[in-house]
Amino acid sequence: MINRNIFYKEKNYKLYIILIFLLSLTIFTIDNKSNEINFLRNIYINIISNKIRKYFNYIENIYNYNICNYNNNRKLIKENNILKKEIIKYRAINNKNIFFEIENKNLRKILNMDIIKKYDFIISKVIYYDNNYTFIVINKGKKDNLYIGQPVIDENGIIGQITKINDNNSIISTILNNKNPIISKIARNNIQLILYKHPYYNNMLYIKKKFLLYHDKNNIKENDLLISTGLDKKYPEGYPIGKIYKIFKKNKELNILIKPMSNFDNLNYLIILK
Repeated sequence: MINRNIFYKEKNYKLYIILIFLLSLTIFTIDNKSNEINFLRNIYINIISNKIRKYFNYIENIYNYNICNYNNNRKLIKENNILKKEIIKYRAINNKNIFFEIENKNLRKILNMDIIKKYDFIISKVIYYDNNYTFIVINKGKKDNLYIGQPVIDENGIIGQITKINDNNSIISTILNNKNPIISKIARNNIQLILYKHPYYNNMLYIKKKFLLYHDKNNIKENDLLISTGLDKKYPEGYPIGKIYKIFKKNKELNILIKPMSNFDNLNYLIILK
């Protein structure tokens, strides 16, 4: 049974081969002698060629489109970077102009001060200060004819005095340094008070308890203006030092806080009096 099936399949296979060969030979013969088949073949080839051409044209168009977009994007990115640099440049110029306007405004304030009409002076710039504002470094020194002991002020109040000096810079011991107490008086009633840096409150002065014993506490009020006396010969008489910021009792003891007139958080130009 198995052998018969195999024989039958092999016989059919050979028959198919013969039929295909004869069919191919017939088509080949007709193709060479018939114009109609040539015509149909050419039409078919043209159709296939057009399809292939359109496909490749489509691919080429997509490629060109993407290349064009890529080049345009690169150009836009380049232009965008140039514009960003220009914006940064003009912002820097604008900020610089604003800075100079502020600088000029501050200098005009200094030049309009009444006190500098009475004294020779040098304007200096702050280049460093410590965290507690006990000392300040300025950009003037021996070459500018400065000397130890010179008083330093700004347009608002007394800053301190020069305690160390080099050729090109100097160190100022400020009124917030306990080594540099300052004699003051209340402008309203001329009560004299010695001011020290407060040990706990930042950027604040105070009056030690022993000095309060000699005064009537009722003659000292909040918002009283304290000015220099000139008695210590360190600072010119009558220049602002600070205002009494707060009067309060703590542990049954009277505390008086004085806020300096100068803003030590924002010092820029200082005036050295001669």
